[in-house]
Amino acid sequence: MRRFLDSVDHYDVEREVSPRFEMPAVAAEAEKPVVFRNVEGSDHGAVFNLAGTRHLLAHSMGCAPEDTTECLLHAMEKPGEVHVEDQRDGWREDLSIHDLPVATHFERDGGPYLTAGVVVAELDGERNASIHRMMVRDDGNLGIRVVPRHLRRMFEESERRGEDLRVGVALGLEPATLLAVSTRVPYGFDEFGLAAGLLDREFDLERTPGGAHVPRCEIALDARILADVREPEAPFVDITGTYDEVRQEPVIEIDAIRAPEDALYQGIVPAGREHALLMGTPYESVIYRSASNSGDVLDVAMTPGSRNYLGCVVKMRTGTGDPTNVGIAALSAHPSMKHVTVVSEDVDVYSAQDVEYSVSTRFRADRDLTVIDDVKASSLDPRKDEDGKTGKMIVDATVKGDDPSRFKEESMPGQGDVELGEYVE
Repeated sequence: MRRFLDSVDHYDVEREVSPRFEMPAVAAEAEKPVVFRNVEGSDHGAVFNLAGTRHLLAHSMGCAPEDTTECLLHAMEKPGEVHVEDQRDGWREDLSIHDLPVATHFERDGGPYLTAGVVVAELDGERNASIHRMMVRDDGNLGIRVVPRHLRRMFEESERRGEDLRVGVALGLEPATLLAVSTRVPYGFDEFGLAAGLLDREFDLERTPGGAHVPRCEIALDARILADVREPEAPFVDITGTYDEVRQEPVIEIDAIRAPEDALYQGIVPAGREHALLMGTPYESVIYRSASNSGDVLDVAMTPGSRNYLGCVVKMRTGTGDPTNVGIAALSAHPSMKHVTVVSEDVDVYSAQDVEYSVSTRFRADRDLTVIDDVKASSLDPRKDEDGKTGKMIVDATVKGDDPSRFKEESMPGQGDVELGEYVE
């Protein structure tokens, strides 16, 4: 992480800040990475916004911003090597999670929250790495929201055997690694192999004292998800910017922490730009692959207004497939998504103005709108019914008919070449 941080423009905040509201509020206002050198109540500094723009993600991956989807797809097809090292020195049992500058972000939060912690677990030879929100409890344990995916599968199997699930938690990683562990991959696919592919180098892990694995990072936890223990977790403001509900969730007990004196704690502002990019960018490649089976898909962009999570724009080549089928494939690839807009090849999917112009001139609600009733919603959707269902839609804003010139926005000859200063003072 340090090498990446040193390679990009960032803010250094020397004045003392409180981790309760003040630190995340400053990070939310900053348009680039920000390092807090003096955090009240802790000997450690903190860094936020490290993956806060598509340019930062692309820089970490060594590609252009417009090539992130292609780069991610290539790494998924050709993951790199992962190397496991012996345990490094510096693990301490006398350090507490309360010694770290963990932020409290919103007024009704259930407590301070780890938001960039990568949880690494192994079971029966399979490894999983994923980011989970973790609430710091008064007793020094962590309440963890474990959605029904791979970590949940491992934990429930371990619990069925009557065993705690040993995990490592890593804090302080470069954006490419955060992107890799945020990407939906099949069970058994090593997310660190994906990170190695994105970084184009071997990826190093080390063993914790308890036998879990963590990547090279700023701060590491050796811990266990406790079998047969559930405690209330939340309230927490998640990706939609609204409070998620309180649930009975598993509890992590920390056995040891490695945090050198100069270690930087890493956080992500909930519902902020970094959160949205890390949640949404991996889905662009998943949607691209799925939708490409229904047409010649050229690009996919999760939409900022949907927090890069609940909506997307798919660009396809005109006449290569049915836009509605492309939309259905996109929704199937990302079940939490609620709306898809399909556009033609002349539209910039990253321009809200371009997309809205396409909808305004190429879409008819009585013919080009597909509504899907009563399907499973994201657990984070505040508009879902009590049974967890919602409605979804596909907007076909592509060029129609035998005369595509009817939909071409004309440009004035010479307009782009005019030097206004030659005509006016």
